[in-house]
Amino acid sequence: MLLHALPRRPPSGGLWRYGASGLRPHGQRGFTLVELVIVMTLMAIITAVGMARFGDREPFAVQGLADQLISSLRIAQASAVARRQSVYVTLTATPAAMTVCLDAACSQPLAAPGGDGAWLLDAQGLTLSAGTSFSFSADGAPSFATPLSLNVRSADGSVVSPAIRIEAVSGHVH
Repeated sequence: MLLHALPRRPPSGGLWRYGASGLRPHGQRGFTLVELVIVMTLMAIITAVGMARFGDREPFAVQGLADQLISSLRIAQASAVARRQSVYVTLTATPAAMTVCLDAACSQPLAAPGGDGAWLLDAQGLTLSAGTSFSFSADGAPSFATPLSLNVRSADGSVVSPAIRIEAVSGHVH
């Protein structure tokens, strides 16, 4: 008689499990529809913010060209040391361009590392803060007496790279 007054419970480890959401079949766990909608809404908001952030290609193009310019100047300096002769560099401000030659008149241009003749790739719409010509001597020292600073800019000047500096005595580019 006392046994009939106790509530019936499923056996532990059996086919049914009792949890916070009530009695449900064992092995059938998941998310509610409300939880799924909330997660999808949050993902949509994060995606919209991310697309707006990465949709503008200009900052990446400016930094990419600045990195190319630093590498190209270092290669020009290394070429002067390796050849044991002066190497002449001409930087054009608009559009951003760089030529490297074995003579001041540029009748003997050096091929770019890619072999296609362009020292700065993907420079469409980008400019340099200044156009200048200088040389690296056989020991790698530049021909100017004070450090040279350059920036890469977007066409409208709204995005500017950090300063690229060439040291006067050592020719170190950073």
